[in-house]
Amino acid sequence: MQVEMFHHIGKRSDQQDAFLISSDKKFFAVCDGLGGTEDGSVASSLAVEILERQYQNAEASLTSETFKMLVYDCIHEINKIKEINTATTLVCLYIHKDKAYHCHVGDSKLFYISRNKEIWNVTKDHSVVQELFDAGVLETEEEMNAHPYRSKITKAISSKSIYELESLQITEIKELTSGDLFILCTDGVLENYTSSDFAAYFYNPYGNFKTKLDLIENQCRTDSKDNSTLIIVKI
Repeated sequence: MQVEMFHHIGKRSDQQDAFLISSDKKFFAVCDGLGGTEDGSVASSLAVEILERQYQNAEASLTSETFKMLVYDCIHEINKIKEINTATTLVCLYIHKDKAYHCHVGDSKLFYISRNKEIWNVTKDHSVVQELFDAGVLETEEEMNAHPYRSKITKAISSKSIYELESLQITEIKELTSGDLFILCTDGVLENYTSSDFAAYFYNPYGNFKTKLDLIENQCRTDSKDNSTLIIVKI
């Protein structure tokens, strides 16, 4: 397994993204603190701290249910913050042998790209523009990216709202194969891409994936208006 990442502040005055790569390189998380709250970095940093602590205290391998409870316990702890209004997105991934679990809240994304299976998938954002797309009001990703509400999310991990356990959806991916890619990223990484174009860039068999990543990182470092964080895992 090969793991690469980058984490840049972009044109923002502060860094509200946070990330986790566990020491055994099986558990990963990316969070994007919400700028409209008092201090989104509090929620994003706290989320990865809690997840790391809980994962270290967890059993040797996680099931779908223990993964779900680990994530939910993190959400519940942030729900209990009352001193300030703070919120964050979350996307997290657990890989064990030939199986993976992932979940997300908000608009931070996870891509799964497998040339062996001839597929790629991406998580569906909890956002206003995603709801407009699902309703047929918007018809293309380009329209979604250009919409004035493109940054408005409908779900987040927050100190002011309760996220119910039943609404936390876990996705299981079986039969991972050599060369499969997982990409976790905040929305700042995708400023200049649709999800389809971004997935196609890494799905393309030509070129080394680390070289491709370096090009994306350089673009985020020099041009991105937003914080940008990405973790890529190659099986």
